[in-house]
Amino acid sequence: MDGNGVKVVENCDKAENVGQFFASEFTREPALQLDHVKSAVIDAGPVLEYILFQEPLVERELRNLKEAKSSSPDDIPAKFLKELASELYKPLAHILNSLFESGKLPSEWKAANIYPIYKNGARSNVNNYWPVSLTSICCKIMESIIKKATMKFLEENKLLP
Repeated sequence: MDGNGVKVVENCDKAENVGQFFASEFTREPALQLDHVKSAVIDAGPVLEYILFQEPLVERELRNLKEAKSSSPDDIPAKFLKELASELYKPLAHILNSLFESGKLPSEWKAANIYPIYKNGARSNVNNYWPVSLTSICCKIMESIIKKATMKFLEENKLLP
């Protein structure tokens, strides 16, 4: 059933219905309008200006991948990345550093495979599912290193409550 209780029969229509529901539920809010706020120079203390994707960190992330992790839109399996970690960590570190410096990501890393996961209630009702999105494993490695560097910075500078 769609969100209005109408029965959907064809698989193609079901997929379209789930996609429309997820899009309506998880669309980004409009950006805050801060035109009325006057800018001011504020000394906010220490600033994390750069993150370096060091080869040993990238290698560790590759070696710690769970092989059963599902493939993402770029179709690069975790098992492949893990098994070839000793050959891939140097070029991947170079790629991650270049991407971070440029402030751009490959479009494939911005895409996701989205799967509906059943919550509760009638399985025939689209409202009873939540989306799980599988994104690029290489992008997740980048995100993991950024998160660890950010957390380290926050802790070292006592910026966490």
